[in-house]
Amino acid sequence: MGLFMQAVLVGIVGFISQADSKLLGEWRLSQPIVMGALVGLLLGDLKTGVILGAEFQLVWMGIMGIGATPSMDVGIGSTIGTAFAITSGASLEVALTLALPVALLMQYANVLVRATITPALMHVGDACIEKGNDKAILTLQMVGMLVFSILLGFIPCFLAVYFGSAAVESMVNAIPAVVMNGLTGISKLFPAYGFALLLHVTLDASLVPYLILGFVLAAYLNLNALAVSLIATAVALVIYQIKRSQSAAQSAMSEEETL
Repeated sequence: MGLFMQAVLVGIVGFISQADSKLLGEWRLSQPIVMGALVGLLLGDLKTGVILGAEFQLVWMGIMGIGATPSMDVGIGSTIGTAFAITSGASLEVALTLALPVALLMQYANVLVRATITPALMHVGDACIEKGNDKAILTLQMVGMLVFSILLGFIPCFLAVYFGSAAVESMVNAIPAVVMNGLTGISKLFPAYGFALLLHVTLDASLVPYLILGFVLAAYLNLNALAVSLIATAVALVIYQIKRSQSAAQSAMSEEETL
C-alpha cells in the first residue's frame, strides 16, 4: 500500500472521529480504542491498532469536555499516534509521546474553527430562518458539519501521515537510548494518571471497599482484567438481589400495616 493511500485511509478515520456526535449521532466512535482499531484494520495491522487504542483509552479515560468547551482531541491524537506507530514501526512509548501534543494542538485548532467558520455559518442560517427556508437550513447544517469534520479530521490526519511519517521515522531513529528509557518510564505512569483523573470525579467513600477488593484481586492474586470484571459483575448482582429482597420485604410490611 502506497503512502498516499495510507494517508487517505487515516484521513477517513480522522473524519469519522469528528463526524461522530455531529453527523452520525453519539456512537462514541471517536474513542481511542475505536480509532486505534480502525487505523490498524485499514493499515493491515489490526493487532497493533487494538493494543495502541486500548493504551490510549487508559491514558485519556479521565478527560472529558464540559458543555461546549473543547477538550483535548483524544480521537485525532490516537489516530495519528497509532498511524505513526504502524507506518514507522515506532514503539508504544514514542506513539504516546507523539499523540499527546497532537491532541493538545487539535484542541486549539478546534477553538479556531469554532471562532471563525462556525459564526459565519450561523449568520447565514439566521438569514435562512428569516426567509423560512427549511431546506436551506438543513443543507447549511450538513455543510457545516462536513466542513468541520474535514478541517479538523481528514486534513490533519492526511497531512500528518503523508508528510510526517518519514520525518517521524528519522526522528525516532535519532532518539538516544537514555531518552527512550525515560519515555518508557513516563509512559507507564500515563494509565495510572488517567485512572486517577477518572476516580477523582467518580470515587465515593462508599465505593472504596470495592476499589480495595479489585486492587487485591489484581495485585496479589494476579487475576487478569476479565476475571476481575466477572467477579465485580457477580458482586454487583448479589448486591442488587439483596436490595431487591429488602425492598420487597419492606413493601410487604407496609401492606400488612395498612391492613
